[in-house]
Amino acid sequence: MADVFNNFLHGLTSHFVPLSCENEHLVVDVPNEYLVDEFQVYHDLRKIKVNKSSGPDVITNKMLKVFAYELAPVVMDICNTSVKQGVFPSILKRSIVVPIPKISLPQTVEEDLRPISLTSQVSQVMEGFNQKKSVLSNKVYT
Repeated sequence: MADVFNNFLHGLTSHFVPLSCENEHLVVDVPNEYLVDEFQVYHDLRKIKVNKSSGPDVITNKMLKVFAYELAPVVMDICNTSVKQGVFPSILKRSIVVPIPKISLPQTVEEDLRPISLTSQVSQVMEGFNQKKSVLSNKVYT
């Protein structure tokens, strides 16, 4: 399980260009209110409901919650680097989509089924930061 988790974290950042003075053109000057700190990440990881299904990354919610203290700096770095470089890791864009019937005997796919998406919990935590920041600054942040 440790290898699966390590590979998942590596996949999140493997395509990022490291931030350095030499690569200043890649770094966007982002206001501090759009960046998160370790405490915010730790707090949100601790709020994860462990009885929910894990996403396509197969990292259990219990693992994220139990190791929130150790993972907070990593998730913070991924989130802040994503904001600064304007790149959201493609591994976090993956989801499991299941069609759920709206009625008991569906006749057509288009009208009688609705998609339910199961995404990575790390992605949901990062999305939550953006939503909070958006409400606080009264701006839409994508």
